[in-house]
Amino acid sequence: VLMSNAGFSSSSYVGDLLQAQPIKEQSNVDMETQSCSFSSQLVPESKGLSKQIASVPFGLLFTPFQVQCGEALRKPPSQCSQCSAYVNCFSSVVFNRDHSASWTCSFCGTVNTYLQASEGLQIGEPQREHFMELMQSEVDFIDPLQQPFVSRGSSPPFYMFLVDGNITKADMQDLARTLTHILKELPEGCHVGFISFTTILSLYETTCGDHVSCEVYSGLNILEEDEIEVLRSQRQKFIAPIEVARKNVISIVHYIAHAAEEKLPGQKNSNQQRAFGSAIHLALQLGKTLDSEHSHGGHIISILNGCPNYGLGGVLESFSQEQEIDYRVDEATKFYRNQAQLARRNNITVDLYCVGLQSFRVRVLQNLVLSNGGSVLLVKEFADSQLLENMQLGIRRSGGRRNGSFDIRM
Repeated sequence: VLMSNAGFSSSSYVGDLLQAQPIKEQSNVDMETQSCSFSSQLVPESKGLSKQIASVPFGLLFTPFQVQCGEALRKPPSQCSQCSAYVNCFSSVVFNRDHSASWTCSFCGTVNTYLQASEGLQIGEPQREHFMELMQSEVDFIDPLQQPFVSRGSSPPFYMFLVDGNITKADMQDLARTLTHILKELPEGCHVGFISFTTILSLYETTCGDHVSCEVYSGLNILEEDEIEVLRSQRQKFIAPIEVARKNVISIVHYIAHAAEEKLPGQKNSNQQRAFGSAIHLALQLGKTLDSEHSHGGHIISILNGCPNYGLGGVLESFSQEQEIDYRVDEATKFYRNQAQLARRNNITVDLYCVGLQSFRVRVLQNLVLSNGGSVLLVKEFADSQLLENMQLGIRRSGGRRNGSFDIRM
Protein backbone atom coordinates (compact mmCIF):
# COMPACT_ATOMS: atom_id res chain seq x y z
CA VAL A 1 0.00 0.00 0.00
CA LEU A 2 1.39 3.39 -1.00
CA MET A 3 0.25 6.30 1.15
CA SER A 4 0.82 10.02 0.71
CA ASN A 5 -0.76 13.24 1.90
CA ALA A 6 0.33 15.07 -1.24
CA GLY A 7 -1.29 12.92 -3.88
CA PHE A 8 1.84 10.83 -4.62
CA SER A 9 3.73 13.93 -5.79
CA SER A 10 7.01 12.19 -4.93
CA SER A 11 6.42 9.46 -7.50
CA SER A 12 6.45 10.46 -11.16
CA TYR A 13 4.90 7.17 -12.24
CA VAL A 14 1.96 7.42 -9.88
CA GLY A 15 1.74 11.13 -10.65
CA ASP A 16 1.21 10.26 -14.31
CA LEU A 17 -1.51 7.86 -13.24
CA LEU A 18 -3.27 10.63 -11.37
CA GLN A 19 -3.04 12.99 -14.32
CA ALA A 20 -4.67 10.38 -16.48
CA GLN A 21 -7.65 10.06 -14.13
CA PRO A 22 -10.47 12.65 -14.21
CA ILE A 23 -11.80 13.82 -10.88
CA LYS A 24 -15.08 12.02 -11.05
CA GLU A 25 -16.64 8.99 -9.48
CA GLN A 26 -15.69 5.72 -11.12
CA SER A 27 -19.05 4.10 -10.41
CA ASN A 28 -18.67 1.39 -13.04
CA VAL A 29 -15.51 -0.07 -11.51
CA ASP A 30 -15.87 -3.12 -9.31
CA MET A 31 -13.33 -2.37 -6.60
CA GLU A 32 -13.52 -5.90 -5.22
CA THR A 33 -12.24 -7.55 -8.42
CA GLN A 34 -9.47 -5.12 -9.43
CA SER A 35 -5.84 -6.05 -8.79
CA CYS A 36 -5.02 -2.32 -8.62
CA SER A 37 -7.42 0.01 -6.81
CA PHE A 38 -7.31 3.41 -5.13
CA SER A 39 -8.52 4.15 -1.62
CA SER A 40 -11.04 6.57 -3.13
CA GLN A 41 -13.07 6.57 -6.30
CA LEU A 42 -12.60 10.35 -6.59
CA VAL A 43 -9.17 10.97 -8.14
CA PRO A 44 -7.50 14.40 -8.67
CA GLU A 45 -6.81 15.13 -12.32
CA SER A 46 -3.52 16.99 -11.82
CA LYS A 47 -0.59 17.35 -9.43
CA GLY A 48 -1.64 20.92 -8.73
CA LEU A 49 -5.07 19.84 -7.60
CA SER A 50 -3.61 17.03 -5.50
CA LYS A 51 -1.43 19.57 -3.65
CA GLN A 52 -4.49 21.69 -2.88
CA ILE A 53 -6.10 18.74 -1.10
CA ALA A 54 -2.88 17.57 0.52
CA SER A 55 -4.63 17.02 3.86
CA VAL A 56 -6.69 14.18 2.38
CA PRO A 57 -4.86 10.82 2.69
CA PHE A 58 -4.69 8.83 -0.51
CA GLY A 59 -3.64 5.25 -1.09
CA LEU A 60 -3.17 2.61 -3.74
CA LEU A 61 -3.73 -1.09 -3.15
CA PHE A 62 -1.88 -3.32 -5.60
CA THR A 63 -2.49 -7.09 -5.63
CA PRO A 64 -0.53 -8.53 -8.59
CA PHE A 65 -1.53 -12.16 -8.03
CA GLN A 66 -5.14 -11.70 -7.04
CA VAL A 67 -7.22 -14.83 -7.53
CA GLN A 68 -10.54 -14.22 -9.24
CA CYS A 69 -13.16 -16.34 -7.50
CA GLY A 70 -16.65 -17.10 -8.67
CA GLU A 71 -19.85 -15.49 -7.46
CA ALA A 72 -19.71 -14.58 -3.79
CA LEU A 73 -22.03 -16.28 -1.32
CA ARG A 74 -24.38 -13.82 0.35
CA LYS A 75 -24.16 -15.15 3.89
CA PRO A 76 -21.64 -15.34 6.73
CA PRO A 77 -19.37 -18.41 6.63
CA SER A 78 -20.32 -21.17 9.06
CA GLN A 79 -17.70 -21.73 11.75
CA CYS A 80 -16.99 -24.64 14.07
CA SER A 81 -18.29 -24.01 17.58
CA GLN A 82 -15.18 -25.64 19.07
CA CYS A 83 -12.14 -24.47 17.05
CA SER A 84 -13.72 -21.69 14.88
CA ALA A 85 -12.56 -23.33 11.64
CA TYR A 86 -14.77 -22.67 8.61
CA VAL A 87 -16.88 -25.28 6.88
CA ASN A 88 -15.13 -26.43 3.70
CA CYS A 89 -15.11 -29.01 0.94
CA PHE A 90 -13.51 -31.56 3.28
CA SER A 91 -16.35 -31.33 5.82
CA SER A 92 -18.85 -34.17 5.94
CA VAL A 93 -22.49 -33.07 6.01
CA VAL A 94 -25.69 -34.81 7.05
CA PHE A 95 -28.99 -33.39 5.75
CA ASN A 96 -31.97 -34.02 8.00
CA ARG A 97 -35.61 -34.56 7.13
CA ASP A 98 -36.58 -31.19 8.57
CA HIS A 99 -34.34 -29.54 5.92
CA SER A 100 -31.70 -28.69 8.51
CA ALA A 101 -28.09 -29.77 8.16
CA SER A 102 -25.24 -30.72 10.48
CA TRP A 103 -21.59 -30.81 9.49
CA THR A 104 -18.45 -32.27 10.99
CA CYS A 105 -15.40 -30.06 11.33
CA SER A 106 -12.51 -31.42 9.26
CA PHE A 107 -10.00 -30.09 11.81
CA CYS A 108 -11.27 -31.11 15.25
CA GLY A 109 -14.14 -33.48 14.44
CA THR A 110 -16.83 -31.46 16.24
CA VAL A 111 -20.37 -31.93 14.92
CA ASN A 112 -22.01 -28.55 14.26
CA THR A 113 -25.76 -28.21 13.91
CA TYR A 114 -26.11 -25.05 11.83
CA LEU A 115 -25.37 -24.55 8.13
CA GLN A 116 -26.89 -21.43 6.59
CA ALA A 117 -28.03 -21.20 2.99
CA SER A 118 -27.26 -18.14 0.88
CA GLU A 119 -29.64 -15.19 1.12
CA GLY A 120 -32.42 -15.41 -1.45
CA LEU A 121 -31.77 -19.09 -2.22
CA GLN A 122 -35.04 -20.99 -2.28
CA ILE A 123 -34.43 -24.70 -1.88
CA GLY A 124 -36.66 -27.58 -1.00
CA GLU A 125 -34.76 -30.56 0.30
CA PRO A 126 -31.15 -29.35 0.73
CA GLN A 127 -28.36 -31.17 -1.04
CA ARG A 128 -24.60 -30.81 -1.03
CA GLU A 129 -24.53 -28.95 -4.36
CA HIS A 130 -26.69 -26.20 -2.85
CA PHE A 131 -23.69 -25.15 -0.75
CA MET A 132 -20.80 -23.87 -2.84
CA GLU A 133 -18.41 -23.98 0.12
CA LEU A 134 -18.83 -27.77 0.16
CA MET A 135 -18.09 -28.10 -3.54
CA GLN A 136 -15.16 -25.74 -4.15
CA SER A 137 -11.78 -25.30 -2.51
CA GLU A 138 -12.04 -21.50 -2.53
CA VAL A 139 -15.14 -19.31 -2.17
CA ASP A 140 -15.95 -15.70 -1.29
CA PHE A 141 -18.52 -14.70 1.31
CA ILE A 142 -20.41 -11.42 1.58
CA ASP A 143 -22.44 -11.05 4.76
CA PRO A 144 -25.54 -9.01 3.76
CA LEU A 145 -25.87 -7.66 7.30
CA GLN A 146 -22.37 -6.16 7.31
CA GLN A 147 -22.56 -4.15 4.11
CA PRO A 148 -22.60 -0.31 3.98
CA PHE A 149 -26.00 1.16 4.75
CA VAL A 150 -27.39 4.02 2.69
CA SER A 151 -30.00 6.31 4.19
CA ARG A 152 -33.31 6.84 2.40
CA GLY A 153 -34.35 9.94 4.31
CA SER A 154 -33.21 13.02 6.17
CA SER A 155 -34.03 13.47 9.86
CA PRO A 156 -35.77 10.46 11.41
CA PRO A 157 -39.36 11.07 12.53
CA PHE A 158 -38.95 9.19 15.80
CA TYR A 159 -36.39 8.45 18.47
CA MET A 160 -36.96 5.56 20.85
CA PHE A 161 -34.94 5.36 24.07
CA LEU A 162 -34.40 1.88 25.56
CA VAL A 163 -33.01 2.13 29.09
CA ASP A 164 -31.80 -0.68 31.33
CA GLY A 165 -33.95 -0.70 34.47
CA ASN A 166 -31.08 -2.16 36.52
CA ILE A 167 -29.16 1.11 36.51
CA THR A 168 -28.53 2.36 40.04
CA LYS A 169 -30.02 5.52 41.48
CA ALA A 170 -26.85 7.62 41.18
CA ASP A 171 -26.16 6.44 37.63
CA MET A 172 -29.78 7.05 36.60
CA GLN A 173 -29.48 10.62 37.86
CA ASP A 174 -26.34 11.07 35.74
CA LEU A 175 -28.22 9.58 32.79
CA ALA A 176 -31.08 12.04 33.33
CA ARG A 177 -28.64 14.93 32.96
CA THR A 178 -27.23 13.39 29.78
CA LEU A 179 -30.66 12.84 28.24
CA THR A 180 -31.66 16.41 29.10
CA HIS A 181 -28.91 17.64 26.76
CA ILE A 182 -29.76 15.04 24.11
CA LEU A 183 -33.47 15.91 24.03
CA LYS A 184 -32.61 19.56 23.43
CA GLU A 185 -30.70 18.57 20.29
CA LEU A 186 -33.39 16.41 18.72
CA PRO A 187 -34.90 18.00 15.61
CA GLU A 188 -38.24 19.73 15.80
CA GLY A 189 -41.06 17.69 14.35
CA CYS A 190 -39.70 14.32 15.46
CA HIS A 191 -41.44 11.96 17.89
CA VAL A 192 -40.02 10.36 21.04
CA GLY A 193 -40.76 7.13 22.91
CA PHE A 194 -39.32 5.48 26.02
CA ILE A 195 -39.02 1.83 27.14
CA SER A 196 -37.28 0.46 30.23
CA PHE A 197 -36.53 -3.22 30.71
CA THR A 198 -35.56 -5.69 33.42
CA THR A 199 -37.42 -9.02 33.42
CA ILE A 200 -40.42 -6.92 32.41
CA LEU A 201 -40.91 -4.30 29.72
CA SER A 202 -42.31 -0.90 30.64
CA LEU A 203 -43.61 1.11 27.68
CA TYR A 204 -44.15 4.63 29.00
CA GLU A 205 -46.68 7.18 27.85
CA THR A 206 -44.66 10.21 26.78
CA THR A 207 -47.78 12.39 26.59
CA CYS A 208 -48.51 12.39 30.35
CA GLY A 209 -47.70 15.77 31.83
CA ASP A 210 -48.42 15.54 35.55
CA HIS A 211 -47.90 11.83 36.19
CA VAL A 212 -46.01 8.78 34.90
CA SER A 213 -47.95 5.95 33.27
CA CYS A 214 -46.83 2.83 31.41
CA GLU A 215 -47.93 -0.50 29.98
CA VAL A 216 -46.12 -3.49 31.50
CA TYR A 217 -45.36 -6.79 29.76
CA SER A 218 -43.31 -9.88 30.53
CA GLY A 219 -39.88 -9.81 28.95
CA LEU A 220 -39.52 -13.58 28.71
CA ASN A 221 -41.02 -13.69 25.21
CA ILE A 222 -41.75 -11.15 22.52
CA LEU A 223 -45.23 -9.66 22.42
CA GLU A 224 -47.95 -11.47 20.51
CA GLU A 225 -49.26 -9.90 17.32
CA ASP A 226 -52.62 -9.00 18.88
CA GLU A 227 -50.82 -7.15 21.69
CA ILE A 228 -48.74 -5.29 19.11
CA GLU A 229 -51.90 -4.31 17.24
CA VAL A 230 -53.40 -2.82 20.41
CA LEU A 231 -50.28 -0.72 20.95
CA ARG A 232 -50.28 0.38 17.32
CA SER A 233 -53.80 1.68 17.70
CA GLN A 234 -52.67 3.73 20.73
CA ARG A 235 -49.20 4.69 19.55
CA GLN A 236 -49.88 8.43 19.85
CA LYS A 237 -49.74 7.93 23.64
CA PHE A 238 -46.35 6.22 23.57
CA ILE A 239 -44.53 8.12 20.82
CA ALA A 240 -45.23 11.81 21.33
CA PRO A 241 -44.04 14.94 19.48
CA ILE A 242 -40.74 16.22 20.81
CA GLU A 243 -42.33 19.45 22.04
CA VAL A 244 -44.46 17.39 24.44
CA ALA A 245 -42.04 14.58 25.16
CA ARG A 246 -38.98 16.60 26.26
CA LYS A 247 -40.21 17.30 29.77
CA ASN A 248 -42.06 14.01 30.14
CA VAL A 249 -39.09 11.79 29.26
CA ILE A 250 -36.95 13.46 31.92
CA SER A 251 -39.78 12.97 34.43
CA ILE A 252 -39.83 9.27 33.51
CA VAL A 253 -36.07 8.94 34.05
CA HIS A 254 -36.30 10.69 37.43
CA TYR A 255 -39.17 8.38 38.36
CA ILE A 256 -37.06 5.32 37.52
CA ALA A 257 -34.13 6.82 39.44
CA HIS A 258 -36.34 7.35 42.49
CA ALA A 259 -37.37 3.68 42.42
CA ALA A 260 -33.84 2.41 41.72
CA GLU A 261 -31.70 0.80 44.37
CA GLU A 262 -28.61 2.35 45.85
CA LYS A 263 -25.45 0.45 44.95
CA LEU A 264 -23.20 -0.36 47.86
CA PRO A 265 -19.39 -0.12 47.50
CA GLY A 266 -18.05 -3.31 45.91
CA GLN A 267 -21.53 -4.63 45.13
CA LYS A 268 -21.76 -6.69 41.94
CA ASN A 269 -24.60 -6.92 39.43
CA SER A 270 -24.91 -10.72 39.64
CA ASN A 271 -28.69 -10.85 40.16
CA GLN A 272 -29.65 -8.35 37.50
CA GLN A 273 -31.62 -9.57 34.50
CA ARG A 274 -32.23 -7.79 31.21
CA ALA A 275 -34.89 -8.69 28.64
CA PHE A 276 -33.22 -6.52 26.01
CA GLY A 277 -34.25 -8.77 23.11
CA SER A 278 -37.97 -8.36 23.82
CA ALA A 279 -37.47 -4.62 24.32
CA ILE A 280 -35.74 -4.10 20.97
CA HIS A 281 -38.41 -6.18 19.23
CA LEU A 282 -41.16 -4.00 20.72
CA ALA A 283 -39.35 -0.80 19.72
CA LEU A 284 -38.88 -2.03 16.15
CA GLN A 285 -42.53 -3.03 15.87
CA LEU A 286 -43.63 0.45 16.93
CA GLY A 287 -41.06 1.98 14.59
CA LYS A 288 -42.29 -0.19 11.76
CA THR A 289 -45.77 1.26 12.22
CA LEU A 290 -44.48 4.81 12.07
CA ASP A 291 -42.43 4.08 8.98
CA SER A 292 -45.52 3.04 7.05
CA GLU A 293 -46.76 6.61 7.43
CA HIS A 294 -43.45 8.51 7.44
CA SER A 295 -40.78 7.48 4.97
CA HIS A 296 -37.76 8.56 7.00
CA GLY A 297 -37.47 5.67 9.49
CA GLY A 298 -36.14 6.25 12.98
CA HIS A 299 -33.38 5.91 15.55
CA ILE A 300 -33.35 3.56 18.55
CA ILE A 301 -30.95 4.57 21.32
CA SER A 302 -30.31 1.71 23.75
CA ILE A 303 -28.49 2.10 27.06
CA LEU A 304 -27.34 -0.99 28.98
CA ASN A 305 -25.23 -1.47 32.09
CA GLY A 306 -24.81 -5.22 31.67
CA CYS A 307 -25.18 -8.16 29.32
CA PRO A 308 -28.67 -9.10 27.99
CA ASN A 309 -29.35 -12.34 29.86
CA TYR A 310 -33.12 -12.89 29.99
CA GLY A 311 -35.57 -14.10 27.37
CA LEU A 312 -34.90 -14.03 23.64
CA GLY A 313 -31.51 -12.58 22.79
CA GLY A 314 -30.19 -13.32 26.27
CA VAL A 315 -26.79 -14.93 26.76
CA LEU A 316 -24.98 -16.19 29.83
CA GLU A 317 -22.48 -13.91 31.52
CA SER A 318 -20.65 -16.81 33.19
CA PHE A 319 -18.27 -19.05 31.25
CA SER A 320 -18.82 -22.09 33.50
CA GLN A 321 -21.20 -23.96 31.18
CA GLU A 322 -19.56 -23.95 27.76
CA GLN A 323 -22.15 -26.01 25.87
CA GLU A 324 -25.03 -23.95 27.23
CA ILE A 325 -23.15 -20.76 26.37
CA ASP A 326 -22.54 -21.91 22.78
CA TYR A 327 -26.24 -22.67 22.35
CA ARG A 328 -27.38 -19.36 23.86
CA VAL A 329 -24.87 -17.39 21.78
CA ASP A 330 -26.01 -19.07 18.55
CA GLU A 331 -29.67 -18.47 19.33
CA ALA A 332 -29.05 -14.85 20.36
CA THR A 333 -26.99 -14.23 17.21
CA LYS A 334 -29.81 -15.51 14.99
CA PHE A 335 -32.37 -13.43 16.90
CA TYR A 336 -30.42 -10.17 16.63
CA ARG A 337 -29.69 -10.76 12.95
CA ASN A 338 -33.43 -11.10 12.33
CA GLN A 339 -34.10 -7.90 14.26
CA ALA A 340 -31.37 -6.15 12.27
CA GLN A 341 -33.08 -7.14 9.03
CA LEU A 342 -36.37 -5.70 10.34
CA ALA A 343 -34.59 -2.47 11.28
CA ARG A 344 -32.92 -2.15 7.89
CA ARG A 345 -36.14 -2.78 5.97
CA ASN A 346 -37.79 0.06 7.89
CA ASN A 347 -34.81 2.42 7.71
CA ILE A 348 -34.25 2.34 11.47
CA THR A 349 -30.82 2.79 13.04
CA VAL A 350 -29.98 1.04 16.32
CA ASP A 351 -27.24 2.41 18.59
CA LEU A 352 -26.12 0.58 21.73
CA TYR A 353 -24.33 2.35 24.58
CA CYS A 354 -22.88 -0.22 26.99
CA VAL A 355 -21.91 1.54 30.21
CA GLY A 356 -19.73 -0.12 32.82
CA LEU A 357 -16.98 -2.70 33.08
CA GLN A 358 -19.11 -5.83 32.72
CA SER A 359 -19.04 -8.32 29.85
CA PHE A 360 -21.55 -7.18 27.24
CA ARG A 361 -20.97 -9.91 24.63
CA VAL A 362 -20.29 -7.31 21.93
CA ARG A 363 -19.71 -9.99 19.29
CA VAL A 364 -23.34 -10.99 19.74
CA LEU A 365 -24.77 -7.48 20.01
CA GLN A 366 -22.96 -6.24 16.90
CA ASN A 367 -25.29 -8.40 14.81
CA LEU A 368 -28.06 -5.97 15.72
CA VAL A 369 -26.35 -2.82 14.44
CA LEU A 370 -23.96 -3.55 11.58
CA SER A 371 -26.50 -3.62 8.76
CA ASN A 372 -28.42 -0.47 9.72
CA GLY A 373 -25.57 1.97 10.31
CA GLY A 374 -25.62 1.70 14.09
CA SER A 375 -22.80 1.24 16.58
CA VAL A 376 -22.01 -0.59 19.81
CA LEU A 377 -20.04 1.77 22.03
CA LEU A 378 -18.44 0.96 25.38
CA VAL A 379 -18.33 3.70 28.01
CA LYS A 380 -16.74 3.39 31.44
CA GLU A 381 -19.38 5.16 33.55
CA PHE A 382 -22.56 7.22 33.31
CA ALA A 383 -20.88 10.33 34.68
CA ASP A 384 -18.30 10.17 31.88
CA SER A 385 -18.61 13.04 29.41
CA GLN A 386 -17.84 10.60 26.60
CA LEU A 387 -21.34 9.15 26.91
CA LEU A 388 -22.89 12.54 26.17
CA GLU A 389 -20.38 13.31 23.41
CA ASN A 390 -20.95 10.01 21.64
CA MET A 391 -24.73 10.32 21.89
CA GLN A 392 -24.50 13.78 20.39
CA LEU A 393 -22.33 12.47 17.56
CA GLY A 394 -24.79 9.64 17.02
CA ILE A 395 -27.88 11.82 16.62
CA ARG A 396 -26.00 14.34 14.46
CA ARG A 397 -25.29 11.76 11.79
CA SER A 398 -27.18 12.34 8.56
CA GLY A 399 -30.69 11.14 9.27
CA GLY A 400 -29.37 9.07 12.15
CA ARG A 401 -27.69 6.72 9.68
CA ARG A 402 -24.03 6.24 8.90
CA ASN A 403 -23.19 6.82 5.25
CA GLY A 404 -19.47 7.22 5.84
CA SER A 405 -17.39 7.45 9.00
CA PHE A 406 -18.49 8.04 12.56
CA ASP A 407 -16.11 9.83 14.95
CA ILE A 408 -16.08 8.13 18.34
CA ARG A 409 -14.72 9.82 21.45
CA MET A 410 -12.42 7.44 23.32
